[in-house]
Amino acid sequence: MSDFDDDDADYEETNAVAPNATYELTIKGLPHEAIVEAVYQQLARRTEAKLTQEQNAKISSTIAQCVDAAVARVVETRLEAEINKLLDQGWEEHDSWGRRTGKKFTLADRVTEHLQAMVDSHGRGTGESYSGDRKQRIQWFIQRAVEGVFDRETKALLDEFRTKVRDQFSADMAAKVAAMMKEAIGLR
Repeated sequence: MSDFDDDDADYEETNAVAPNATYELTIKGLPHEAIVEAVYQQLARRTEAKLTQEQNAKISSTIAQCVDAAVARVVETRLEAEINKLLDQGWEEHDSWGRRTGKKFTLADRVTEHLQAMVDSHGRGTGESYSGDRKQRIQWFIQRAVEGVFDRETKALLDEFRTKVRDQFSADMAAKVAAMMKEAIGLR
């Protein structure tokens, strides 16, 4: 028996709860496994069935999934509400000494400020470099993305061209071309 079992080991049907009753689960510092075990023990006592080890495993797994889903729903709704509240309220700026300035800003303000900051050709802030090539960070991101796509496309085209050239020219053909080139240039 677990620590969560009732003291009355001989459970009677007269103590049963009404069929449409609802229960509220309060979790205060209990590990997930303890909750699952408590629910399982309660279920086992009430069913008074002799279950096989396989049935016990399936029941435990189902209980664990149900507990996980219930906890996830509660956490998701509460966490979403807190995040939305924080994003709506924004933050207050502080001076270099940590005192509040009274000026509020939002996440969108910070992202916009970050993307509009001037950077050098390596994406570093202008205070970190003496480079004369400065642009906004968003322009730098776009340039890097376009160059990356161009580089990948060019590499793919060059690889395809090399493969086609190799396939079309056999080794003896390459030797003939090399001999003709040597003769034309005047090499022996």
